[in-house]
Amino acid sequence: VSTQSTWACEEMRNIKLPSQGSTNISDGLSKTMGVVMNRDSKLGHGCHHIVVFLSDGGHNEGPAPSSVIATISNDMKKNNPDIRVSFLVIGVTSSSRTDIGMLAKTSFETVPLEGMDPIYFCREANDMINVLRSLQEGLQRQSGGRVVQLSADGQCRLVASMMQEPSSHCEVFMVPSAAKEGAALFAILPNGLEDLKGLKVDGVLADVQLVEFEEDVVVNALDTAIKRMKQKKVATGSIDREVIELEPWINAFEISLTKCLNQGSDLQVDYSRLKPHERLQRYKTATSILYKSREIRNELQAIQAMQNDNSAAQASFLTGDKYKYAAKALVRAGGPTTVTEIITDLKTRAPLLRTALRKDALLLLKRMGNTTEAINEMVKEGLDPKLCHLVFEPQVDIDNSEIGTFIESQLFPFLRSRLSLPESYLSLLSQWEQLFEWVACAENVEAEVNSEYEMLMYLGLMGMPIFVERWNATQMDAFQCKVNDVLPSSCDSASLCCALRSGTVLRSPEGPELQDILVLIDPDCPNASTIAYWSKIAETLTSVVLCRDLHMYSGPAMKTALHAHALMSVIMKDPKEITARQVLSIIYSVRKQWGASGAGQYIALLKRMCNWESLTEADEVKHPYQLLLGLCAVDLAEAGITEMTSPAKFTLCNETLSREVRRIVRMKVGSDHGVTRSEAFKLMQNLLSINETNSPCPLPPEEGEPPVQQIRDSCSCDYLIKPVFDYKDFVVKHVKPIVRAMTLANAIQKWSLTQPKGMQSFMDCMERADTKELEVIVQQSLQKGIDLDIWDFLEVAQKDIERTSLTMTVQAFMYHMSGDRTELGDVTDGLTLRNMIIDLRMDVYNKLLGPKQNQRRIIIGDLTYDKALNADESTFDSMIGYHAHGLTYGQFWSMARIARRDPKKREIFLAKCNQGFVSSFNTNKKI
Repeated sequence: VSTQSTWACEEMRNIKLPSQGSTNISDGLSKTMGVVMNRDSKLGHGCHHIVVFLSDGGHNEGPAPSSVIATISNDMKKNNPDIRVSFLVIGVTSSSRTDIGMLAKTSFETVPLEGMDPIYFCREANDMINVLRSLQEGLQRQSGGRVVQLSADGQCRLVASMMQEPSSHCEVFMVPSAAKEGAALFAILPNGLEDLKGLKVDGVLADVQLVEFEEDVVVNALDTAIKRMKQKKVATGSIDREVIELEPWINAFEISLTKCLNQGSDLQVDYSRLKPHERLQRYKTATSILYKSREIRNELQAIQAMQNDNSAAQASFLTGDKYKYAAKALVRAGGPTTVTEIITDLKTRAPLLRTALRKDALLLLKRMGNTTEAINEMVKEGLDPKLCHLVFEPQVDIDNSEIGTFIESQLFPFLRSRLSLPESYLSLLSQWEQLFEWVACAENVEAEVNSEYEMLMYLGLMGMPIFVERWNATQMDAFQCKVNDVLPSSCDSASLCCALRSGTVLRSPEGPELQDILVLIDPDCPNASTIAYWSKIAETLTSVVLCRDLHMYSGPAMKTALHAHALMSVIMKDPKEITARQVLSIIYSVRKQWGASGAGQYIALLKRMCNWESLTEADEVKHPYQLLLGLCAVDLAEAGITEMTSPAKFTLCNETLSREVRRIVRMKVGSDHGVTRSEAFKLMQNLLSINETNSPCPLPPEEGEPPVQQIRDSCSCDYLIKPVFDYKDFVVKHVKPIVRAMTLANAIQKWSLTQPKGMQSFMDCMERADTKELEVIVQQSLQKGIDLDIWDFLEVAQKDIERTSLTMTVQAFMYHMSGDRTELGDVTDGLTLRNMIIDLRMDVYNKLLGPKQNQRRIIIGDLTYDKALNADESTFDSMIGYHAHGLTYGQFWSMARIARRDPKKREIFLAKCNQGFVSSFNTNKKI
């Protein structure tokens, strides 16, 4: 609302809004709500006012908005108690104040528009079109709606929202679609249902009928209350009273839901030997009782814990946009994968899986050893003698119905009882049995599954329990995660997903509560698990593990990232806590993955490292762990990669340190490159005692500076270490994981050189379960990695350790951004440290030079002004030259000041200025 007389849309469009350089939100709200209340008084009760509050800046003029809003709210309640106001908030950039918008909304709004966002926020002005389009779509959904008044007689008290005070009447905004479906209305009935007989809608007696408890209606009402509590939290910072008021509603909901769903339902947590439909039913029963109210209570705790003064973060909190990169990541993922697509993919893979499972069973059969003895044992167990001989034939026809049925129903159960195959400690099924469920259930899956997550609970894969730490950026770059631990006990994804979704706590045999799973291609079931590994189910599961979202899968790099971080997590554990099988399984799985997707990228990166080239993000090195995974899994001899030299090792170590520095500095000052560079330089200057007293100083303003090289030559290379940062520990801490991983890689690669087929022999050993030698090599190399000193690994002499560790630290801080990490000096060369010390002193000099340059600009401007003021028109014209914008800053504005005073010189000056400046000069007299 702009004035008392402007109401039409066309009139609003024609209003000129001049730039005033300040933001007085208090005055704007006061005038707007004054107009609204005056108009409401004139038109009487029945007018519905919609106020749009838009701000692109923080309040910087006039009284504090909080006090003004409180005064307006009190006046409105006193003078316009029945006023109908809906309040929409638009925030533009982080300079706007989301908290003020929410304070105004919660204070003035009496008729909420359900379905509209609490705030329409754009981080940048460029996003305004999309934000306004979203606002427009929201308003279109309200089209045809109106405010409906509900009233009751006697002791009945009504509330349209759980957060309202009970009253004999209330008002709700209803659109035609909601009118057909009905709206949630809550009543306090001292005398039972008898009190509802007097319920009226817009004064007309309503027909009240008793129906069964409708869970969805209550859940939606609770969600609405939660949204309004978020607004109150951002507006005032406290919702303690609201939480107390909402508690009885949640308790009543839980009691009603439990009665409805039969409190005696079986909620045991034993997932062993459950069939897919039984597992899904277990979830549906448990989640109905446990999950709904628990989710609401968890969200309440999150709202109470929210502490953020940043407008963008507050807007995300209000709208549910919790993930900074979610929209971009979803675009990169190619859009969401639907349950229909997952089912279609399953049906396509099912016949391939059946054939692969039969092949895998025959591979397991080879582990039985002597053919004659194996056949005799099988026959002794009651297996068909004829078929027992057939399955040992080199060209056995596994697609033959009789042979195939024999393999599935008789041969595998026999092998399962004879061979020590890993099984999920949750379902007690092996990988072969897990995947046979896929085949058995594919035909009728549509009848059982209705959503993507239900599919994850219905069918699963074997893997290792892992504990993933993820951030916003993980959605865009899968390597931006961290695996904090990997447990040796195998589990299955379906049982885990079912338990997590149901709110059931599952603990591993090792003790910790399960959270995530690393799905691996299984050497005990190589063909079938490879097919399942590339399925839509596995992709969706990977998305959930990395992003906590069903639809963020963007490609094989996500799976590789989990393998890389899991491998490093295992390597960094105490060897006594590690089973070598974990290391071998991860390496096998990623090699199998690369067999399908290709390892060319990793070979190229390893060759860059060998050639001492940069290893930055610009070189497609998302994380140093990529290279360490490659060293363990790529066949280096086959790729033509020789043993890693000391410079190659330093290349990886220095890149790792620079990325850690970037993380440290960004946590301190944000992500702006100029700011992080300045902070990193300041930290190193403090460490080395470099300051204004021991750095070059600029000459007086009236004197020119000597050449830069002359100034650099005058810089001292001396330094004095301050005990402000333990640079030695910094280097050791972040280089040690590289030492341990490369020691393991060297041992595996050395073993492969003794094998006839190189790293392919590694794969063969895994599939034959012939891994005793490899397990010994892994355990010994992991212990060796712990014992090996990093400086021995890097081949640095004892006398050079101090200087080298300092040089590595200083270089990592000064050149922590990818664009700066080209042609860096050798950290083992003393000259590199000397040059960086000079650079740090020159940085001090350049900062001191800034004020002098400003003073010289003023002096130059004053001299130009005096000369131009006394010059005739011809001389003035020649002083400007061909174009006014070719002058220095001081010269230009001196000429502009003269042009403002002298009309003839103004004409000369403006003729040589660009049109934009001419327009500003003519309209703004302050220029």
